[in-house]
Amino acid sequence: MNSRQRIDKSLLEEKDIILKLGKHCGIKIPPIEKLRKNGMNKQFPASDELMVLRYISCFLRWFMQDDGVYNLYKKLKNGESINDN
Repeated sequence: MNSRQRIDKSLLEEKDIILKLGKHCGIKIPPIEKLRKNGMNKQFPASDELMVLRYISCFLRWFMQDDGVYNLYKKLKNGESINDN
């Protein structure tokens, strides 16, 4: 398994966490066609679901530098819920 496959596998395994954190951080997902057109799918082809997870995870790398967001990640990883109004 190469590094891209390992990354994609971990994205799919943490799909629920990524989606919840993305929503909490206010990350807006553009239409799938726009992601495809902007090259999200050219070098490493993927399903629509995986393209969205890759897109969100790019932004979450920045947000994770904030201790509060990282703590939310740890809570979700441990199976706890977060208050996301």
